[in-house]
Amino acid sequence: MNPFSLSSFYTEAYYNDIRLGPATSFAYAFEGKKFLITNLHVVSGKNTNTGKCLDKTASIPNKLIIHYYNQKGDKKNYIINYNELNLSDEWLFTDKIDIAIKEMPADFDAVAINTLEFELEENETLQLDIKDTLIVLGYPNGLPNNFLPIFKTASIASEPVVFGKKLDTFYIDAATRKGMSGSPVLYSSNILKTNKNNAFLPCVVNSLVGIYSGRDGLWENEADAQLGIVWSTDLVIKLLKENITR
Repeated sequence: MNPFSLSSFYTEAYYNDIRLGPATSFAYAFEGKKFLITNLHVVSGKNTNTGKCLDKTASIPNKLIIHYYNQKGDKKNYIINYNELNLSDEWLFTDKIDIAIKEMPADFDAVAINTLEFELEENETLQLDIKDTLIVLGYPNGLPNNFLPIFKTASIASEPVVFGKKLDTFYIDAATRKGMSGSPVLYSSNILKTNKNNAFLPCVVNSLVGIYSGRDGLWENEADAQLGIVWSTDLVIKLLKENITR
C-alpha cells in the first residue's frame, strides 16, 4: 500500500446527530504535536468569503467524525465535538483564509502527512511551476472507498509564484467533486540525486504543497470550468508558528 493512502481522512460533518455532508482532512506534525487540518468552511459550515450558510436547512456543524487508519492498519473513528458559535476557542484560523487547524490529543494516532514527505537538502527548494502535475488525495462525492482516499490527478492552472513570491492560493485544473474539501495536495515527481560516489540515483519527491478548498463557483454552479482552489502549505506553517508555543 502507498503510505500516503493513510494520510488523508474521510470526514463527516454533523449538527448534533444530523449528518450534513462529507469532507476530507489530514494530520500535520509540528514541534512535537499533531494537528488536524481541513477547510474553515468544513468546520464552520459557511462560505469563507461571504459568510453564507452552505447547508440548505441553514444547519451549522458542531461535530466532525474522522475515519482513519493508523500506522498498524487499525481502522478508527475519532469524534470532535465543538461549539459552533465559538470556533476560535478550539480551532486556529484567520478570516478569509479557508484553513482550519485543531491541536489533537496523544490518542489520535493517525499518520501525519509531513512525516512521509521527501526531505530536501538545505540548499534545495521545491520550485512549483504552472502545468506541473499534482495529486489531490480526497473523497469525491463522499466516496468512502474503504476509508482510503482517491488519488485525483491535477495540473497547476495558474502561476503559484509571481516574481519570486509564493502566492497564498493558486488554481488547479482537475475534475474534483464535493467531499474533497480539505484534501491534502501533493507534489510527486521523479528526480535524480547524486550519492557520495557522485553516482546518479533515482528518487521520488513527495511534498505537501497545499490544501484543496473546492472548485471556483462551487456554491453557485457545478457546471464550472473545473478550476479548483489550493491554499499554500506556507499558510499552515504561518498559522502554527503564530499560535503555538513549545
